[in-house]
Amino acid sequence: MGGTSLMVSMALEMAKAGKRVVYYAHPHHKIADKISRYVGRTEGCSCPFLKDVPLYFAHLFHADDFHAIKTKLWDDVSEISPYCIFIDSLQDIVIDDRLISTGMTPEEYMCRELRDLAYMLDTRIVVADGLNLNTEERCGIEGKQPQLGDFWGGDLAYYAQKIIFSYRPEYYHIYNDERTGEDIRGCMYIYGYNLGDCEGMKLRFDHHTARVYDPEHELWVAEDGSTPSDLPF
Repeated sequence: MGGTSLMVSMALEMAKAGKRVVYYAHPHHKIADKISRYVGRTEGCSCPFLKDVPLYFAHLFHADDFHAIKTKLWDDVSEISPYCIFIDSLQDIVIDDRLISTGMTPEEYMCRELRDLAYMLDTRIVVADGLNLNTEERCGIEGKQPQLGDFWGGDLAYYAQKIIFSYRPEYYHIYNDERTGEDIRGCMYIYGYNLGDCEGMKLRFDHHTARVYDPEHELWVAEDGSTPSDLPF
């Protein structure tokens, strides 16, 4: 429902503001294409760093040992010193079942390990994960809204500092808000869960560039007062 587009938007906006960002993804997500569309390029994106923003992009999901992935994170953090690391997504990582504690799903185990790693590395780690089919069985604009019990990989909220759901009603062919009659085509709703509280906001999703942005704040300036950006996060 737009999770990858949201993460790419967040990563690129951080990078445009001068913050070093590392983005790991599986090849099937075609992140390079999304980045190219976002920054208005047609020749593709090869990275490791874009020429004009400090964003490092790499594939992380070829190892069959989760400890090898953690080692890769350690090495990259030591070399790059990123402000934030994005991992898209948990279900694409292969893990040895012998590492998992009794009663835990692979996603819960990896989320716990990445949480601990974030503390040790003193950096932010943002991880995407998929949802189960609960939302498909519910009806209406509110029924389709993701909930904490919809995670495909178990109770991930226990291991995460904050949970953010992206939700595009248009994905479910809902084009008008049944409560207000408002045209919500191109809208993306963001719900953040933190310590049991739920906060929501409405952003816009551009189909042509795969950008996610806040229409009420179209222009802002980076911390150094230079590079302007039109899509703040």
